[in-house]
This record gives sequence, C-alpha cells and structure tokens, in this order.
Amino acid sequence: MAPSSQQQPITVLFVCTANICRSPLAEALFCNLVDEAGLAGQVKADSAASGRQQVGSPPHPSVISVLETHGIDFNHTARPFTHEDLRTFDFVLGMDNEVLRSIWAIGSGPAKVQPFVKYTPQLKLEQVPDPIVTGDFDAAYSVILAGCQTFLAFLRQTCGL
Repeated sequence: MAPSSQQQPITVLFVCTANICRSPLAEALFCNLVDEAGLAGQVKADSAASGRQQVGSPPHPSVISVLETHGIDFNHTARPFTHEDLRTFDFVLGMDNEVLRSIWAIGSGPAKVQPFVKYTPQLKLEQVPDPIVTGDFDAAYSVILAGCQTFLAFLRQTCGL
C-alpha cells in the first residue's frame, strides 16, 4: 500500500454525526499535518456525516474559530456518508460508537472502518466527545489533533510514506 507517483493516494474519511464539528475538525487538522509533512500528493482526506440533519451546512462557527486560533484556514460543506464511501476510501474513522453503527448499517466494502479513538490510546477515551454536547471545542481540538498525529504516524510506518 506504499504510494508511488503512479499510485493513487491513500484516502481517509472522518465521520461524525452531523459533519459540522468533529469530522471537519479532524479533516482540517489531518490535512494540515499531511501538508506540513510534505505528503499532500500521497494522502487525501475528507469528512462526512452519519446523519443528514446538517447536510449543506458549513462547519460550526466554534470549529472555524478554534482552527483560526491555530492558524488553519478551512472551508467545508457538510455531506452525508454513503455506501460509495466504503468503496472509495481506504480508511473510514468514526468519531463515536453510534456513528460506527450507522456506518456498518450501510454495508461493507474494502475500506478499513475503525474508531478514531484507536489512535488516541493514551487518552483512554471510548469515543471522541462531541463539543456540541460538552461545549468545549478546545478540548475537541486537542483530542482530535492527538489522534490525527498518531494516525499519520501509523500511515507513515505501515504504508511507507
């Protein structure tokens, strides 16, 4: 799975409930890390929602604010997760157990569907806390950044990036 100039990039999809907080935050942070590592042509990321209530919406204003605080510019429109995503992405990372159940209910495909918290073992979390519920977007940023850093390190090691 090591990409070369002739191979397709490794593709990653982050999924949360509405695609306005956790998953776009993960997409923005992961893409920023990929760019900083000089891997933009080798790894691509997107995000989606397990539900449809916010489809077409921009990220939550507090997500944009916390990203701007850290110097990350991001533009995104919420979209639904589809069965096609299981065929077109290499990795699908769900932010919580309900999201993972929604993904698995859609079907299966070659994508490796995993909980995002698999990449935050040091935090001992069962799922990524939803900042809409907790009100703490800075904490969500920290958890998601830690997971994105670990996931990118995993890709570099296992995919020869």
